Amino acid sequence: MSSKLDFSVLEEAKGSTRRWRSRDSNPTVQMSVRMAEDIYERFRTHCELDRRTNGEMLEIMMRSYERELKAGLAPQGAKSPDKARSE
Repeated sequence: MSSKLDFSVLEEAKGSTRRWRSRDSNPTVQMSVRMAEDIYERFRTHCELDRRTNGEMLEIMMRSYERELKAGLAPQGAKSPDKARSE
């Protein structure tokens, strides 16, 4: 019969906090937005031409809109996100 196996290395690793990268919590969220198909296709075309994900393109568009708000170029009655949240 073979010698006894040494499991001490495994016992020491039990307390380890090291995790597989694929098991880390995902810092993103998912949302669903209803819109006309032609608007969705235009949005996807923008994403594909610029080689960006939906989230990246949405962030770019939101920043652009917020710059327009600050410059007074946004549609009449539009509110900044900060003002809208405080109401």
